[in-house]
Amino acid sequence: LAEGDAELALVLQRSQVPEIVCRRIFQKASMSPAELYRRKLPLRWEAFATASSHFLEVLLSARPTIHGLELQANALLTVLDKSCFSKAETSVLPFASTVVHMVHLSTFKALLFIVLALPHEADGMCRKRALFFAAEVLKIAGAHEEAIFLVFDYIAALLSSARNSVELAEKA
Repeated sequence: LAEGDAELALVLQRSQVPEIVCRRIFQKASMSPAELYRRKLPLRWEAFATASSHFLEVLLSARPTIHGLELQANALLTVLDKSCFSKAETSVLPFASTVVHMVHLSTFKALLFIVLALPHEADGMCRKRALFFAAEVLKIAGAHEEAIFLVFDYIAALLSSARNSVELAEKA
């Protein structure tokens, strides 16, 4: 809807739609599937997370802004956290992934924009395991070239902006 349309993106930003989307991400991430169904919110987490991440990515690319980026970074990292640990014991990524999902691409594109726009956010992202999530995507045997370059760009931006980049790289 807003792809390439800076005017519509501005209206959505002024209407605080990104903030609403972020609050919904936090709300849905904290609920179990049974609780979501009981509350008449049966949309699967994966579909919701993909749509939300893609929306935030498209909005940032259509009309870059620094307003609300901290909240968006936290929401996007929540998406990665929930996606990576939804089946905690069996698989790190959903469905024992052999490919990178759209949710991961959109999330990393938006996070890359945020860390480039607000370099001071890098430390907070690293504390919230951003490097771990990036490394997990790189482990996927079927990861395509675009995903690999995107994740490397994100890691490079994080490490060049973070204050303790040597320590962080060693921990990852």
